[in-house]
Amino acid sequence: SIAGTGKVAIPDEVTDSGTSYRVTAINDGAFAYCSSLTSISIPSSVTYIGSEAFTHCSSLVAVSIPSSSFISIQEGVFIGCNSFIAAVSTEAPSSAGVDTLGWLPDGLLLCPSEHAEAWQQTELFPGGGPLGASRVVGYSVKEGSLEAPVATVGSTGTVSATVLLDTEAAGLPEGFALSLSSDDESVVRPVAHAAASAAAVPLSTVRGVSLSGSYDALSAGSATLSASISFCAFSIERLWSREC
Repeated sequence: SIAGTGKVAIPDEVTDSGTSYRVTAINDGAFAYCSSLTSISIPSSVTYIGSEAFTHCSSLVAVSIPSSSFISIQEGVFIGCNSFIAAVSTEAPSSAGVDTLGWLPDGLLLCPSEHAEAWQQTELFPGGGPLGASRVVGYSVKEGSLEAPVATVGSTGTVSATVLLDTEAAGLPEGFALSLSSDDESVVRPVAHAAASAAAVPLSTVRGVSLSGSYDALSAGSATLSASISFCAFSIERLWSREC
């Protein structure tokens, strides 16, 4: 459902009447003119995207893509997506068929720093030729800032981390968040649940983003607190899971 969140994750498998089906296609015009859609995650099982599948999704800012290239991309998939900022991938690009990926709207490609050079050689966006360094933004997490305080009943703990960007990238910092989750919220509960669990605060330059989150220790017992970093609702790096 898009209502209330604007975020869609297409599953790689669906079940109907007890039978499971692999999701391999996004049909023509499937999300066309869906003005509430803000982000969409496309699984590697999809091998066909129909014409104008996301045309005029005016609020769409980010797309999470698999590393493998699609078999068939039809025309006009992202026409009119004027709010688009970045495609996101946590993996290295596929070495096969990279010259067939010219299907995303103009924007940036966000990926781990170790994969940035490989992505610079792909042709994800229109205009021809490889992306190059100006279109690819690598990220890494600053070491030494990920420790969570020990929770004591009645206290509020904080967690912080810093995302470092390889290059300056206007429009990216506000998309990052540090998200916390607990396997027993009667013991330890993130102060604000889900994607809004932390606010991203730009550092002195747009090449770094300071993130923080907090949680309440509600009762005695054991619970596992997990922390991860997301961009536009896409989980891009799991930091840790620790018992409190």
